[in-house]
Amino acid sequence: MPESEVKRMAKFRKKPVVIEAEVYKQGMEDGYACYDVVGKLIGYFDKHDPMPKAVTKPAIRTLEGWHEISHGDYIITGVKGERYPCKPDIFEMTYEPAEKEIIETAKVVVDVINKMQKQTGRTSLNV
Repeated sequence: MPESEVKRMAKFRKKPVVIEAEVYKQGMEDGYACYDVVGKLIGYFDKHDPMPKAVTKPAIRTLEGWHEISHGDYIITGVKGERYPCKPDIFEMTYEPAEKEIIETAKVVVDVINKMQKQTGRTSLNV
């Protein structure tokens, strides 16, 4: 197919929503992925249910089903309370502390107030 006929995907930007996230630590998992000795997945088991003797890897339940998690992964809680894992490099490229956004917004507001006060002869604010 010629380049001119290739349909381009539309581009989207994430809405600025605040999420909760924490680096995975033992105890945050919902259960475990269990593997036999040759590495074949036996299944996912809730951490409160009996598990087969097997090699286990921590996992959490997401809207899409079970996902294995590793040390260093972030566990994100979304806007509707859903949880999902995120690798550290992707997390760092995608998210920043919410406090930074609040500080930046406050600086813009203070700048606007300062400009208005200069026009009226009042004193300036600082953040």
